[in-house]
Amino acid sequence: MIKKFLGVIFIPIASILSLSFLIGLPKIILMLFSSFSAYNIGYKVTSLFFLGLSIFLFKLGIKWIKNKPKTVDTINEIGKN
Repeated sequence: MIKKFLGVIFIPIASILSLSFLIGLPKIILMLFSSFSAYNIGYKVTSLFFLGLSIFLFKLGIKWIKNKPKTVDTINEIGKN
């Protein structure tokens, strides 16, 4: 039950992180064609880190929300609850 709750929490957090990456994407693209300073490299690395974190949280949230199939011993138990 706690995993489902955390899964529901992780998905909006991942969505917010993804939107923040998309908002900063034009700045990242402009930095690719400018000089390579420490600020530019740090900004790019941090942005990619947040993108990876958002993908990880989204996948983890979806995985934890899914219902797991029940295991049955015999074929006669399939219809029973």
